[in-house]
Amino acid sequence: MHRKRLKHQADILCHMFRGWQLLNDYRTLTELGSGTLEIDFLSGSCRHNGKPIPALSILQAVGAWWRNDLAANNIPLDDIQEARLDVGLDLTEQEGQRDHSITWAKSARIFISCSIRARSIIRTNEATYASEYADHLEWPRNWAA
Repeated sequence: MHRKRLKHQADILCHMFRGWQLLNDYRTLTELGSGTLEIDFLSGSCRHNGKPIPALSILQAVGAWWRNDLAANNIPLDDIQEARLDVGLDLTEQEGQRDHSITWAKSARIFISCSIRARSIIRTNEATYASEYADHLEWPRNWAA
């Protein structure tokens, strides 16, 4: 099977979670708080700390890329037994913006600080492909209000 491509996909699933499209989920992530987020790309479901939650926007964005990439590389979806992303989230509030590489449209006094630890798994009947990625994000609390 397409071993290099599946390993690449495992890497990208982690990195795409951290991407700009996560901004559509800032409110939900803030409301959920710290814990473990589980995203299952085969079932299209999400869980937080083991409890089902409505599907996040990031599931749709990353899932669409993944399914398109499978098709573009002639990898049948039926060959995939598991495709998931587990993300440890550690959210806190902080005074002011600390990451000044981003300019927000409106200023805010309070920001949400979010440390992420993402681990992806893509499993076939032949092999398991995994990747890990850690990063730190922040967004204005008023974006999550």
